Amino acid sequence: DTHDISIISWNVLADSYCSRSSHKNLPSKVQSQIFNRKQRQHDVRQTLRLLDAKLMPDLIGLQEVDPPLEISKCMESLGYGVVETLASPDGRNGRVDSCGLYYRESQWTCLDYETIRLDDIAILRSLSTSSEASETDNTTDKTTTATKKRSRDRNSSSSSTSHPNSGSLKGLQRSFVRKNVALLVQLGHIPTGRRVVVVVAHLFWNPAYEYVKLCQTHYVAIRAEAFRRENNNNDIKDVPVIWCGDFNSQPGGSVHQYLTTGVVNAKAIAPWYDTITSHDDDEYDDDCQDMTGNLDRLNLSENNNTSDAIIIDNNNQKSDDSIAFPKVKYMLDYTLNRLCRWLRILGIDAAIETEEEEIERTRDANITLFRRCKEEGRSLVTTASKLLLRKDCPPGTYLLDQNSLLNLELSLVHLLLSHGVKLEPAKMLTRCVVCNGNIEPVYGAAEKQEIFDSYQGPDQVDAEVLNVYRCDGCSQGYWWCEKPTSSASRVKSRATKLLESCISGGVPVDDDLGMFSHINVEKVRDGEKEADKDNKVLSLNKERLDVVQWLQTENLRNPLQLMASAYASKDTRKESLSFTNVTFDFVGHLDYILYETQAMEVTDLLYVPKTFDELNDLGIPHGHLLPSCDWPSDHLGIGCRLSFRSPPKDVDESSILFPPLPPMSVPWCSVIDESKTDEVSPTSSAAHIRRLIESQQSKSKTKFVNPATLLPHGKRCGCGCIPPVPSLFEMAELRRQYKL
Repeated sequence: DTHDISIISWNVLADSYCSRSSHKNLPSKVQSQIFNRKQRQHDVRQTLRLLDAKLMPDLIGLQEVDPPLEISKCMESLGYGVVETLASPDGRNGRVDSCGLYYRESQWTCLDYETIRLDDIAILRSLSTSSEASETDNTTDKTTTATKKRSRDRNSSSSSTSHPNSGSLKGLQRSFVRKNVALLVQLGHIPTGRRVVVVVAHLFWNPAYEYVKLCQTHYVAIRAEAFRRENNNNDIKDVPVIWCGDFNSQPGGSVHQYLTTGVVNAKAIAPWYDTITSHDDDEYDDDCQDMTGNLDRLNLSENNNTSDAIIIDNNNQKSDDSIAFPKVKYMLDYTLNRLCRWLRILGIDAAIETEEEEIERTRDANITLFRRCKEEGRSLVTTASKLLLRKDCPPGTYLLDQNSLLNLELSLVHLLLSHGVKLEPAKMLTRCVVCNGNIEPVYGAAEKQEIFDSYQGPDQVDAEVLNVYRCDGCSQGYWWCEKPTSSASRVKSRATKLLESCISGGVPVDDDLGMFSHINVEKVRDGEKEADKDNKVLSLNKERLDVVQWLQTENLRNPLQLMASAYASKDTRKESLSFTNVTFDFVGHLDYILYETQAMEVTDLLYVPKTFDELNDLGIPHGHLLPSCDWPSDHLGIGCRLSFRSPPKDVDESSILFPPLPPMSVPWCSVIDESKTDEVSPTSSAAHIRRLIESQQSKSKTKFVNPATLLPHGKRCGCGCIPPVPSLFEMAELRRQYKL
């Protein structure tokens, strides 16, 4: 009484991203074919035709679809309906490529669809605080309600605000403008009336920006849940979600954890927090190594054995088992000297770019600032918007525009709110405003006198009364004086004013006020509210971006039902694939198909190579690298067949808009081996036929045995059997032989 749905996901590699610089060290024979654009475009389309002919999938989700590939025309000719996000050929108003979902029109019909522009999170502000919503059980209701209130447009984002303009963004906003997109499609099964929501997404590529990918994923999940509820009158029990795409995130990363466990500590992912990291071994540690080590092994590897396939941990993130503390450390560019001094007065670790480093940056493009941020673990604050356009720009960089400089005190409050800083008044005035060193007390009378002599202090020292201090960095001397005209009193007055501004703006403050115990925290907050209801500082808390609140949440929850990865073990959730993306500079598992476990289960998987040997059957140097003559993309295709756990609802035939058609036989699945207890319980028919083919290879003098000759029945025989299916690379070999 139930039926299945088969889906393939593949990043086809857009023409604009396929070049000799991005795909280095390919074998010379491969280069002549891959870098011939017309040839590679033909190969991509031919691969899709073979996938259709051999597997007849219900759905194909593609990423990096650009106009020169002419994929929509190809898929329509094969009998697929086409839903694609809009592309911008010049890249000015979006990506040059798009995401697409292609559904078999004989079985499925498109009921509704939406495009999600993920840049919306740079300006998204919900009516309710997302951090509070994520911590409670009614997350779905709050986020869904906020999303529903936005107008819907099939070919653009549904945000009520306009598309973010990079030139008008400041603070953390610019980090989230990446031109990534996702696609939501609700499909109806023509014979049964069953409905399913499919998400096709392509997330940001940079491994250092895991927090951006996490926020993109959370936004897509919120939109998908709202889309599903709105299109089904909140009756979502029998409308499962399938999510496929290129997530640009490794197994065990925050995105993977968020989707497969339903919750993640987003605070531990934010790049501006210091953390105390647990040393427990992660279940993926054996598969993840340092980038440099990976390149060395790849360069030395000529035999392409499995042991040479070192997988890169591209997440560059702190463990979710970490305990996050808002001990933010800042690096400011040379123009922000005043803001730097204020941060130091507040007791915050703030370094500043030197004059020499500023000259090197502006004249020679030698960005020492970036190196210092990485080595010292600091968050960059800058007025130079062009720095954010560089791919090596430190994650979490905070941009101050000209308006921010005009009201620097307001910008200070906004900065601290964005990074979730909790001020500790007892530690204020403990940092040297000259060099950022620690100010430490001096106890000896001789040392105190030395400081007075060096800095024109009092002639006589009362060791019992006068408190004297010295910076442990530059040896700058300080002493305390209660005279209103003294520098110490002026600094304390400035510190008091800064602290009161932060309190009125909603910045959290520790209970221990230290020397600032004269400040009544509650009175300052209540007094400001009564004095000016439209106070700009007070409005900051309400204007905070959703992404800022998400990244301050220790339990960021997925509003969708619990999901599982198709290629993961049911028990451990560990992925069975070694990689889906293979180039000279990178090897990793980035592509996934996820499904809601309550509604569906995997019955079969598409074969995907797991070793370099399987990618390089000819054994040539660098023959494992992708794209290749056999496979026209640097991403491998993945696929699965999903079975619905419950039968479709009884449908009144008179209410069906489309008359049911007889179901077509799909040569996809093999018999499920119930005795299997390995990582993936379904037996892969492609792997089975591959083993059968390999056993025949040794008996044959020819290079390749056509899989069709091993099948006892025709592809669509009348007995009702479902024959095994060759692998993707066997199909590529068929294509190559066909050309010859």
